[in-house]
Amino acid sequence: MPDQIHILFIGATGYIGGTFLHRILEHLAASTLKITTLVRCREKAQKLRMLNLGINILEGSSEDIALLEELAEKADIYINAYSSDDFSGTEAILRGLKTRHKNTGRKPAIIHLSGAAVIVDDAWGKSSCTVYDDVDCEQMAAIPITQLHRNVDSELVNADEEGYIRSYIIIPGAIFGTSSGVLSRAEIRRSNFPIMNILTPPARDHGTGVIVGEGYNRWPVVDINELGDLLILVFSNVVSTPVLPHGKNGYLFAENGEIALRDLAKAMTKGIKRGNDGTGDEDEIISLTDDELNRYLSLYEIRRAISGNARCRGTRARQLGWVPVRGAKDFLEDMERIAAAIGQ
Repeated sequence: MPDQIHILFIGATGYIGGTFLHRILEHLAASTLKITTLVRCREKAQKLRMLNLGINILEGSSEDIALLEELAEKADIYINAYSSDDFSGTEAILRGLKTRHKNTGRKPAIIHLSGAAVIVDDAWGKSSCTVYDDVDCEQMAAIPITQLHRNVDSELVNADEEGYIRSYIIIPGAIFGTSSGVLSRAEIRRSNFPIMNILTPPARDHGTGVIVGEGYNRWPVVDINELGDLLILVFSNVVSTPVLPHGKNGYLFAENGEIALRDLAKAMTKGIKRGNDGTGDEDEIISLTDDELNRYLSLYEIRRAISGNARCRGTRARQLGWVPVRGAKDFLEDMERIAAAIGQ
């Protein structure tokens, strides 16, 4: 890396991105970093400027293709914590980074946040024995291109194979926990639990947690701050002398245990009942009918993800020195606490 490292960071005000940005600003190499971030929301951009963090804040979005390419041409590291599925934006970034490589002879690095839905199966509420491991390169390479997130992940790996970037793809499970850091305190970033956003409407209407099928399908979980620990480990490797494998060997699962959907549904029921004066059967859960699936989970990809298995092991992540502590029990306690608001 050069003496001054130029970073283009998309998604820096989000749940994951804000956590990552906070860690980067505390990094030992922070004085050598020149960070540019693209912020869609004007209000968030203004709040971010008021923090005087020493970063360049531009208002715009990943839909500004020409701007993305122009910014990427100046970047030594590109961090994407905004979207796992922005194919056109990814193409623009790669064009810009290819120009950067041509002009400098250096390989820019990409740290990309994907998601565990990339390995989800068609279980529809049943369990599975298939477990993906991030050190099993053949298994990872065999993930079908039709999987959610996979087209973007594959573009990055292909660009790495061409030799003009180094790609590092972090694949978190269901994220939970309250993020720490300056962006949280300034109310720029707030916790966001996609799985709860999906399940809350039917749970509110039924007054209980809900499942698809039998609800035995399993998903990995990871605490937001421990995900931040992994991200900064990857970042530290990138800005020093890189030893972490990249490209087709550069996948890292962020997980610390797993939960079955029916266990999450039971935790939600407990929370709802407690919020609603503590009455009712705390073990009650309801399997959504086909009509309800179409109403509440209208997108096929969402239905498939919420009813499928995404079982994985982060062996490479742990080889890097990552030591997560909070796991399935903590996840379910967090979800129960959040669900209590549904019953109030």
